[in-house]
Amino acid sequence: MKKIIHILAILFAFQIGFSQTAEQYNDRGISKDALGKIQEALEDYNKAIELNPTYSSAYSNRAFSNYKLGNYYEAIEDCDKAIKLNYNNYRAYNNRGISKDALGKIQEALEDYNKAIELNPIYITPLINRAVLKNNLEKYNEAIKDCDKAIQIDKNCEDAYLTRSYSNAKLGNIKDAITDAKIALRINPNNIGAKNNIIFLTK
Repeated sequence: MKKIIHILAILFAFQIGFSQTAEQYNDRGISKDALGKIQEALEDYNKAIELNPTYSSAYSNRAFSNYKLGNYYEAIEDCDKAIKLNYNNYRAYNNRGISKDALGKIQEALEDYNKAIELNPIYITPLINRAVLKNNLEKYNEAIKDCDKAIQIDKNCEDAYLTRSYSNAKLGNIKDAITDAKIALRINPNNIGAKNNIIFLTK
């Protein structure tokens, strides 16, 4: 019995070290992605997956890099794998949604955004993505509701204000649209979209 426990302890120790090594590559990939080094990030995610083929987060992160590189089908494939490994991986649903959105698969993208939000109601990214999609479908009031929710979660979410500004402008609510654009610009003075909205709406 002691021998079996000893063997199990060795196996668990090996698995922890194995997982940590994969996590290190994954974490470095996230950092490189944030720095705009997308190809290098992709290589780190590849290494993480090579070391741990059941690492759901590495697949969803690689999917995001593939999306940024325009490899939408590869991104969807990675998300499928991530979800198969972890059905509750809400980031994988969002990343699959933006990839399908890019391919014009609007209804499927919407379903993925809905699932991501269902799994994590305070995850702002799919709320904004869904709002943008709703704007594209001319469902402006629905887009505003998503932006409202995002702002409730994070009052400094510039993307929510900017997206809502667009929605209000399309509905003819020019005063509200300008107010939202100004808030977005106050949060981020370098927000070109907000600057352009204000110029266009105040002509």
